[in-house]
Amino acid sequence: AAYNKNLSQRRAESMVNYLIAHGIPKDRLTPMGYGKEKPKTIRKKLTEKYKWLKEGDVLSEEFIKSRDEKEQEICNQLNRRTEFIVLRTTYGMFDDKGNLKNPPQPKQKEDIEDDDDGFEIVF
Repeated sequence: AAYNKNLSQRRAESMVNYLIAHGIPKDRLTPMGYGKEKPKTIRKKLTEKYKWLKEGDVLSEEFIKSRDEKEQEICNQLNRRTEFIVLRTTYGMFDDKGNLKNPPQPKQKEDIEDDDDGFEIVF
């Protein structure tokens, strides 16, 4: 169990390092490896590809061992995954005091009158 958790953590750290190397700020990412603690729960989309799976199936060790050899390998591959969870969509929008950094500015009256979106109506 400890080996799998460590392997899972290293996999997560590897993905985070990849994203950092490709321009994602480090403070936006937290690697979390779970090992066998959080087996995959099957969503509807996977049931379309693997007809023998049902939505809500949990790929626990017990579930996997109940499958034939080919299905066991598929379940193990599905469990060896990296998932990303968006915790907030407001990253970088607020200063340290909680104020919006770049609030939208109301259009000036002359901007509204001239705002024709680049289209000209000809009759």
